[in-house]
Amino acid sequence: MAVPSGSGSEYLKAHYVNNLSTTETALITGVANKIYIILMINWCEMNGNEDELINMKIVSGSDAIMLLDSQQIGPKGSFTWTDKFCISGADILRTYTTAAATIDVNISYIEQNWT
Repeated sequence: MAVPSGSGSEYLKAHYVNNLSTTETALITGVANKIYIILMINWCEMNGNEDELINMKIVSGSDAIMLLDSQQIGPKGSFTWTDKFCISGADILRTYTTAAATIDVNISYIEQNWT
């Protein structure tokens, strides 16, 4: 975990995933001495298909902590996560769908670098 010990930097960043699938996709792959403050994540169903289910988890070493488990998104609908949380060090924030789907994902976060 990053512990501020002097000067560092802070950046507002964004990342997107086009066509999320059942394969776990990393939204953020943590790096030592960095803290990531997640501000917003949005999932949008693009094809008008039946209700789709999304999942999100934090992987820390061999542990996985589910944040979303089969969250439903309606046809052409969206789901927005606005609860703030942080990950640090080698944590990985992953998302995936329960079945084949056409879902785009956008994430905004602050990266603090204490290297």
